[in-house]
Amino acid sequence: SQTLSQATTGTALGFQQGAASSDRVAWRTAGSQVTIDTMKQNQFITRLVKDLKTDNWNESKEIIVLSTFRTPERQMLAVLGQVANQGISWYDGNYSSFLYKPDLRDIITTTTLTKQQKITQGAAVINAAIAQGNYMSKHLNKSAFDLRTRHLTYDEAVQLLEVVRRNPYSRSADWENVLDGNGVRKGNNTKRQNGQIISGEHIHLSLTPGGASE
Repeated sequence: SQTLSQATTGTALGFQQGAASSDRVAWRTAGSQVTIDTMKQNQFITRLVKDLKTDNWNESKEIIVLSTFRTPERQMLAVLGQVANQGISWYDGNYSSFLYKPDLRDIITTTTLTKQQKITQGAAVINAAIAQGNYMSKHLNKSAFDLRTRHLTYDEAVQLLEVVRRNPYSRSADWENVLDGNGVRKGNNTKRQNGQIISGEHIHLSLTPGGASE
């Protein structure tokens, strides 16, 4: 199977990638800021591209990893992006175990703060929680993946989600803003079936805490 040293890097664009072969489909990261650098991450992506090969994946569509590890600053930026797309109700419906959820909400909703001020102050709150062993997102401890779906048809994205959910290194997965609770409530699933790309859509998954779950 592929090892960490076999994950190649595109010299021009700076992304990591794995070429298609007789037993796997092609994949790449979205850019140099997205890295596959733990054995758990590598085990997941290697199993995924092999399983997709046997599942008759449309090989004209490469698998694109949007996000793995996030700094607190990048996590706050991601939260602000989702709130901009989905509204503050999205934030209220997520992060139930986050230690400082009300404090971060106050920062998000304070209209006198600039976006950069919100990122800086929000990152400080997220860091304070991390110091107590409380992670707002599994992206903060390299235990989550986001996979791009905007370049896929509805059926292809559903196929990818199903294969991800069968992956022994994946603990849970959702097609965010489409098939998760918020997306269904907004009718985004129907819109996506009709060919409309949904703002913020992607497959989000959590990795198993140890080895494979099988």
